[in-house]
Amino acid sequence: MAQADQTVQNATFPTVRADINNNLAALFSDSSGGTAPSVTVAFQDWIDTSGSDAVWKKRNAANNAWLTVATFLGSGLSLGGFAPGTVMLFVQTAAPTGWTKSTTHNNKALRVVSGTAGSGGSTAFTTVFASRTASGSVGATTLTTAQMPSHSHTFPVRANSTTLAPNKAAGQVGTATANPSTSATGGGGSHTHSFTGSAMDFAVQYVDVIIATKN
Repeated sequence: MAQADQTVQNATFPTVRADINNNLAALFSDSSGGTAPSVTVAFQDWIDTSGSDAVWKKRNAANNAWLTVATFLGSGLSLGGFAPGTVMLFVQTAAPTGWTKSTTHNNKALRVVSGTAGSGGSTAFTTVFASRTASGSVGATTLTTAQMPSHSHTFPVRANSTTLAPNKAAGQVGTATANPSTSATGGGGSHTHSFTGSAMDFAVQYVDVIIATKN
C-alpha cells in the first residue's frame, strides 16, 4: 500500500530517487490505503482498504468525487457501481458485502406504484396468506326501503250485492272483478355484508427477499 503526491521534488539524488520510488509504488498499488489520497486527478484509481473487503474506486471526470468500480472478494471481484444509499432487493438472507440489511420492514408484501413510494396496511403478510386460511361468514343485513328494487303489489277486489270490498274472509260472495296495485316503492340502492367467519384457501406461493442499502 502506498500513496504519493504525484510530483517528484527537486532535491539531491538520494531524496529524488526515494520520491520517484514512492510515486511508482503509489502508481503500482493504485494508491491503496485506508484513506483517500490527498492529491487527486480525474480518472485516478484508489483501492480503499478501510473496510473488511478492499473496494476499487475511481475518480470522476470532474475530480470531485470517487466512483465505486468493484469490491475485492476472496472469490473475485464483485462489480457494483452503485451510489451510496441505493436501496435494492436481494433473494438471500444476508446482505452482500458493501451493503447493509434493512430491518425496518418485515413480513410485508410488495406493491408497485407509479407515484411516490411509501408503505401502509396493518395486517402481517403471513397472517393473511402464509396461514393459508381466513375465517369469515356473511352477517345478517336488514335492507332498507331505499336498498330494495323498485316494486309494487297487486290485490284482488271482489264484488257483492252492494259494494266492492277486499277478499279477506273465506266464503265471501262474489268473484274478483279488479286487481289494483299499490304504489311502487324501493330505490334499488346497494348494501354491504360483513365478513366474520368460513374458511377460504389462500395458499399463495411467495419468495422471501431482503432490503439492503449500499454503504
